[in-house]
Amino acid sequence: MEVRVQNTDMDPSQYDPRDWTQVLRAPANFRETRNATHGTNADPSVRETPSQSRETPQTATTPGLQSSSTQLRVLHTNAQKIKQLPPLPLDGFKVVFRSQGGLDLTTLQPRYLLTALMQAAALTDPSTLTLRIHPVNNTCTVSAVNEKNALKLVQLQHITYDKHEYAMTAYIAPPDGSVRGVITNAYWKESPQELLADLISRNPHETILDARRIGLTRSIVITFGQATVPRKIVYGGGLHLCTPYTPRV
Repeated sequence: MEVRVQNTDMDPSQYDPRDWTQVLRAPANFRETRNATHGTNADPSVRETPSQSRETPQTATTPGLQSSSTQLRVLHTNAQKIKQLPPLPLDGFKVVFRSQGGLDLTTLQPRYLLTALMQAAALTDPSTLTLRIHPVNNTCTVSAVNEKNALKLVQLQHITYDKHEYAMTAYIAPPDGSVRGVITNAYWKESPQELLADLISRNPHETILDARRIGLTRSIVITFGQATVPRKIVYGGGLHLCTPYTPRV
């Protein structure tokens, strides 16, 4: 199975859904400690891209510039769509679903998609769930009122829609305001509980909410309840470079 790290989504199908309990409870822990420990300031390392001082004239003999201009318009349109996304309930447990092909989520009505997800997870009360479809990356996010329903949803691998079965992957979204980093060549044979406990004990100055192996690799993705990804992380007695994990748009 394909595994992606930098600038991609991690493959959640490699994980045991029972191990999602820690990250499900992370948002509440994060909100309790964020103000006292790290404050609420935005990430100081994020800088706006400076504007260009001059624009190169675009002519009929510069197809490369025309192509770049088209790409910029597409990126701008996508960015505007993302900005217009309505917020989900702050206190819900959020489960992200990605279609693995054959089903364009952006063409579906949210209530029908939610019905398909509920049927697959054997859930009966729609009042406890809120669904939002992403306009660009063919994903949707379901906010569940309780942890039990979220754990059922994150185990889904297929849904049936309009009498056709479609493959889906699901994962628990990290808490709002958190960041994720990746260390490589680190995992051996630790359980998820041992992995997280080792990271927390060896890095007392970092607010580590969750950590797990990426697919079948030796890389580990770590969720931090703070504004920035630390440059160094100690794991298993070894010092590792920690680089930001950036999901694919």
